[in-house]
Amino acid sequence: MKKDERMIVQIIQEICKEENISFTSFSYDWILRLQKEDRLGFVFGYNFGVNNSTSARICDDKGAASDVLIYSGVPTVEHLFFMSPNNIHYVGENGNWSRITKLFNEYGTLVCKANKGTGGADVFLVKNQAQLEAAVHKIFNQKRTLSISPFCNIIKEYRVIVLKGAVKLVYAKNIPFVIGDGKKKLRQLILDYMSANKVLINLELDDETLEKVLNQGETHNINWKSNLGQGAVPEIVKDVKLLSELSELSLKAAKAISINFASIDVVHTPEGMKVLEVNCGIMMENFIRSSSENYNIAKEIYREAVHAMMFE
Repeated sequence: MKKDERMIVQIIQEICKEENISFTSFSYDWILRLQKEDRLGFVFGYNFGVNNSTSARICDDKGAASDVLIYSGVPTVEHLFFMSPNNIHYVGENGNWSRITKLFNEYGTLVCKANKGTGGADVFLVKNQAQLEAAVHKIFNQKRTLSISPFCNIIKEYRVIVLKGAVKLVYAKNIPFVIGDGKKKLRQLILDYMSANKVLINLELDDETLEKVLNQGETHNINWKSNLGQGAVPEIVKDVKLLSELSELSLKAAKAISINFASIDVVHTPEGMKVLEVNCGIMMENFIRSSSENYNIAKEIYREAVHAMMFE
C-alpha cells in the first residue's frame, strides 16, 4: 500500500476476506461496497452504514451538534453558527458582523473554524480584530458556513470511539513540545524535532516567538491544536477513573444525538470535561500508523462496525 493511501481500505479488505464478505470499491476507494448473501452495506469515506442519516448530518454540522448537546444538558464547548453573506436571504439584512464583533468584544479571544470540516483544517485562533477579519473572510471565501467558539483553555484533549452504546477506545492527543537548552532558538528546536521524528508540522507561531531562546529545561508546545494529522501523538488511556469519566460523558453525548458509531472529542478544561465535537466519520489513519498494536485495535473496532452492518 502506498503511503498516501487510506489504511481503512486495507483493513476493510482484510476483514471482508476473513469474514467471507464480497468487497468492491468505487470512486478511488472512497465508496466501499460490502455484500454477504442478500445483505448489502456501504462505507462512504469513513462513514459506516450503522448511523441514521439525520444524526450523521447533525454530527457533520458543528453548530447543530453544539446546539443539540447543550439543550440536552451535555457539558459542551459552544459553537455558534454563521452563514456566508452570499446567502443573504438566510442571513437577513442585519448580516453577521455585529454578532461576530460582539462575541469578540465579550471574550477577547475566539476560535473560528469551518462549520463542516475535519483534521484541524480551516481552524484559526484570533486574538485581535485584524486576525478576526482575516479568518472570517478566508473561511467564507471557501465555505458556506462557519462556527465560532470562545477560546477554551484546553489542558488535554481526548478521543473516545463509541459503537452501539459501548466505548471501544479512548486515547489522549498529546501535543508535541520541545525543551529548551538555553542556547537554541525555538525555531531551531522545532526544526530539530521535526527532523528527528520525521514529521512536518504547520507552524502557527509568529516570528518574534520563533526567535525566542528557551531557557534550559523550559518547554514549549509546537502547536495549539491537538490533531494527530498536525503532529499530536496518541496515547491510549488506561487510568480507570479517567476512563470512567470520559466514557460517561461520551455515551451521554452519543445518546443525545442518537448516533450509533462516532468518535467524540472531549477536552479537559479548568471548568471540567466538555465535549468539543462529535464525528460520525471514524477516521483513525494516524492512530493506525503510529504502531502495529494500534493497527490491530482499529481493525477490531472496524470489524465490529462491519458486523453491525452485515450480520445484525
